[in-house]
Parts: sequence; structure tokens; C-alpha cells
Amino acid sequence: MGFDPLVGGDRLVDLGCGPGLYAQRFAARGVSVTGIDLSAGSIAHAVEAAGAAELEIDYRVGDYAVDTLGGPYDAAALIYLDFGVLPDAPRDRLLDAVRSALRPGGAFVVDVHAPPRWRLPEAGLHVGQADGGFWRPGPHVVVETTYRFGDDLDVVQYAVIEADTVTTYRVWDRAYSAIALRALLRRHGLAVEHAWEDLAGTPRRRSSPTLGVVARRLARSRLGRPREGADVGSRRVRLEVDEVTDTVDGHGTGAADSGEVRGDPAEGRQ
Repeated sequence: MGFDPLVGGDRLVDLGCGPGLYAQRFAARGVSVTGIDLSAGSIAHAVEAAGAAELEIDYRVGDYAVDTLGGPYDAAALIYLDFGVLPDAPRDRLLDAVRSALRPGGAFVVDVHAPPRWRLPEAGLHVGQADGGFWRPGPHVVVETTYRFGDDLDVVQYAVIEADTVTTYRVWDRAYSAIALRALLRRHGLAVEHAWEDLAGTPRRRSSPTLGVVARRLARSRLGRPREGADVGSRRVRLEVDEVTDTVDGHGTGAADSGEVRGDPAEGRQ
């Protein structure tokens, strides 16, 4: 990836760590990792896996959108498109907490769905049958329905049907353009340093369905407010991106680095 990698002894908090798939990889490189996840089952699995691999990882059951994150950390990671499911208020609380938990110059690594994904086929219905799997250990049918609201918001409804019960789950997700995500993060004291199609560092394209960024903690002197009338949670944002160098605690970050696509035609049609 195109940013300074973590080295042995650095501290990282893995938000929504699940069974520890990424946490273990960081820990194997000598990084001191704290993993937080709402699922006690996932944390139990992660603890067992870390023990088997002889890795020391601080796993915690908790809600990263509400709980204190600890710190200070050299980096915070929210990986696998979890950010888009957060409503505005929990999202904003989390971003404030992340900035507070980062050391001066610390990095926030996050990925989201991008608006070009809406060029995919329109919302629809899918029905599947299984003898066991993700939703249930025994026979069941899953009716999956997608509803879309404008360019940046959708909900996928899963109706899981068993012999005598029907259980419904709804998963909301929001897409962010690069301009909208930059404005949102900067409002919370985080300056985007790099942007790619994904966190593996794939160069961005107009049709990229996802967006992965690294943002650095801004110095308080550079904290600002979004321009009047800007909706930072929507692709409908119309902002002038400042051609300046943001001052980051302990770092300098160019506003127009090689990993950031400016004047993207896909974002200009808003």
C-alpha cells in the first residue's frame, strides 16, 4: 500500500475485528493489536485462534460505535465495508472517538461502497434454498429483496424461512463518493492522505465499486466545518476541494497526492 506501514511495537485497534482475520495478520508482524467486536462468539473464536497461533492480541467484546476505544494508537482500522451500515449519529460519534484514540499523526484506515455500484442491475428479488449454511444449520429458504433510495442508500431484506418460523433481517448500507468521504472525515479532524479502489492499493477507476482510504489525524488548528448546505453523508455533495496541504499532527499530507483522483468525471455528475 502507498503509505508508511506499521512496524513492530506500533499499536493498532481493529474495529469490528470479527474472528480476527486481520488482527492476526497485524499481530504476526509484531504490531500490538486491540480487537473490538460486538459478537461474543466471534471474539471467542478469535481468542482461540490467537492462542493456537501463539499471538498476543487484546480482544474485547464491545460496541465500537459507543464504547471507549482506549489508545493512544498508531492506527485504527475499520475494514470490510462496515462503515456504510452506520446511521449518522453513531457514525459521527465513532469518528470523534477514532480521532481521540489516535496519537498525533495516527492513521484511520477505512473502506466503503462507492456510488458507481449503482450502475449494477436495479433492485430485485432472489430466492435460495439450502440444507444448512450461513443463516441456519438446518434446511431453510432465504428470500432476499433489495430496495434502493436515491444514489447513496439501500437496504437488503433477508426473510429466512424454516418449517414453522419466518425471521426477517434488514441490512442498511450507504455509499460514499471520494468527495463526500473526504469532507466527512475532515469535519471530524481526519485528513485523507491516500485513496484507492480498495485497501490492497488497486488504482481507482471511474467504475470502482468500492473506495479505500487512509486518513491522518489533523492538528486542531486545521479543524474546520463543512461548507454551508453540504450534505456530507450523500453523493449529492457539492464541495470545492481545497488545493492546500493539510497540517497533520506530526505529518504533512498533500491535498492532491498521487493516490487521490481529483475532478473525477463520475463524481462531477452530481
